[in-house]
Amino acid sequence: MFQDDVWPMKDSADPLHGWSLPEILEQRVGPTPNDLYGKLYRHLHDQLSSFRRFLRTSKSCTFKLLHMDAKALAGYLKDDVLFDRIEVLQSYVGDYRSNRPPSPQPK
Repeated sequence: MFQDDVWPMKDSADPLHGWSLPEILEQRVGPTPNDLYGKLYRHLHDQLSSFRRFLRTSKSCTFKLLHMDAKALAGYLKDDVLFDRIEVLQSYVGDYRSNRPPSPQPK
């Protein structure tokens, strides 16, 4: 979890960043209607519960996790396999020296 004995999260990090604020504000949290982090908790709880139900009923959802150099990814993936999402570390996005996107393309 820790690399080089350094805390990986900045002091300015906020759990609200990266989530839809209007969707968070729609949440009802009981007697404290202005509890923003309580609303975030409820929103994430609902999202994760929905995702868990989807996984329980889905027969076609698979995850493939790879630990490899992102530059070698295009040569490793098969052309007949479609992906909904391919994520790489941010440091690789700006370092990719080809103008063509990696293959295969997300479906």
